[in-house]
Formats: sequence, structure tokens, C-alpha cells
Amino acid sequence: MSPVFSCFYECKQDSKRKNWQELTTLMLVNQSRNNLTAKILFFDGNEKPIATASTNLSPRDLDEINVCETLNRTEPGQAVVPSAGVIEVVLSVTPQTGVFIPRGGA
Repeated sequence: MSPVFSCFYECKQDSKRKNWQELTTLMLVNQSRNNLTAKILFFDGNEKPIATASTNLSPRDLDEINVCETLNRTEPGQAVVPSAGVIEVVLSVTPQTGVFIPRGGA
């Protein structure tokens, strides 16, 4: 199990930019016995970082993230959510010391 995952996303809206015609949902399942934190990095089609987000995954937890709406909320000053790009997810365990330790398990 790797502490880093990568995948593509698509976010395409109708001509009035009111409804999503195509969108990507990211599903993360914690299959370990540890509490994990998923740090999510978003890149546009030109590999430019555009946003970050994170979610906590308790053991045996399932999280579903709507990538397009997450980008829409995370980057409110951005005029348009990029229609495609790359997501990188880094899983970590943060012990009481607060040190970031990459860890697989999802």
C-alpha cells in the first residue's frame, strides 16, 4: 500500500455554468487500524497547483469527495474550475508530536 495516490479528474459545466455535466468523485477507504489524514492536492491541466484540502479517515471509514464542488469552494476567487487536471492524495498519520508521517492503508 502506498502513502501517495494520483488520478485524473474532470469537471465540465453546461454553457451557463450552473450544472455539472461531468464530474469526478474521489472515494477513499481507510483499511488500516490507524486514524489517517488524507491531504489532497489539486493540479490543473498544466500541472500548476491550484488548491489543497484534507479529510480525516477513521479506521474502516469511507469518504467520498466531489472534486468539482471541493474546487469550487476551495478557490472562490478563481473564475472557472479547470475542466481537467490531476489529484494527488498523500496519506499520513499525525501522532501527538504533530509530525507528518506518510503511511499507506487506504
